[in-house]
Amino acid sequence: MITNENIQNFKSWDLVLTPVHKSKNPALDKMPKSKNGTWHYDWDDQELMEANRIGAYHKESKIYDLDFDDKSLTANKFIGLLPATLTIGKKVNGEVVATHKIYKKPKNVKVKPYSFPRSATKGETIVELLASTQTIIAGVDRVIINNVEPVEYDPELAKTNLKLIVAFSELYKHTKDITQRNEFYFKLGGALARETKIPMHLRTEYVQKLCELTNDSEVKNRVSCIERQQEKFDEGIDEQFGIKELSMFLGANLKGFDEIKHEEGIDEKEKEVATGLAFLNGNEFRAKDFPKPEYILAKPLLTISKLPPCFISIFFRSNPPKYPDAATSTRTGQLITFGIASTAACKLVNTFLFVGSRLPDTTRGIP
Repeated sequence: MITNENIQNFKSWDLVLTPVHKSKNPALDKMPKSKNGTWHYDWDDQELMEANRIGAYHKESKIYDLDFDDKSLTANKFIGLLPATLTIGKKVNGEVVATHKIYKKPKNVKVKPYSFPRSATKGETIVELLASTQTIIAGVDRVIINNVEPVEYDPELAKTNLKLIVAFSELYKHTKDITQRNEFYFKLGGALARETKIPMHLRTEYVQKLCELTNDSEVKNRVSCIERQQEKFDEGIDEQFGIKELSMFLGANLKGFDEIKHEEGIDEKEKEVATGLAFLNGNEFRAKDFPKPEYILAKPLLTISKLPPCFISIFFRSNPPKYPDAATSTRTGQLITFGIASTAACKLVNTFLFVGSRLPDTTRGIP
């Protein structure tokens, strides 16, 4: 629900607000409204009051959002383990379910997005960390669960918690009906000790929550299993359970557990993940958080003569000149595709490889 009181609260917290579409058109639904074809960042109170939904821009508001999209609502069961902050939800089958926790970004800290699964298609994502678009925080289909100013929280800690939520949501699905609970927790304790660097206090919190969700009253014994397995690992005892034994015990491929595994020799900051091809409409493309360029390779690395017959696409920021065999356009910023018919024709063209660069107003890359 949108009220003047809510709008004034949001503004007092330095949130930059925007009306958000509610539409049956999926390309328009949940997108910020625009003025003169662009997103607007200075809507007046009356315009916000008349909206169906109000969103807060992430970058402009210096906030980020932990978004729970799990269709089964399993991940949402663990959302209470995150620090209290501005919390938004919605009604599902008549019950209010928390779906967003919004935090203030610490100063001079870069927020990197996260989602699981990383290569999920639309509607399959379970959790996300969003920092470059906007989040709907009030409206006809939103409930403000905890109406407080977003608290400052380290996004890396937030990401660790999201990964734990992914792992324990998966474990919940496989353990809510098991009978050999003690054996399960010994194997879980071994896997956590051998293959993760999750702090013990976080392991304890998530194990306690898992016990609560599975109606397991022997919480102390379960936590003790986790602690004893860590002690054995610290003492160098080789007879230690791992993720293989845990997976075999549950009869499941625990992809969620992989999120919290420690990978020797790989720096999380440097690890790159291929996410496949994504097809975006214009609004989604504009909202997408693309990597920023780090450097430009400005020397010819190869000539087309070394390649088989191929197609080359070159982006021009200004009106491109006309070349033979080229599909050209007079519109600024047109993508030009050259159909090279033969290796001989390839010899006429040299190409440059540019990494995330903005091309100048001339035909850079064409001799």
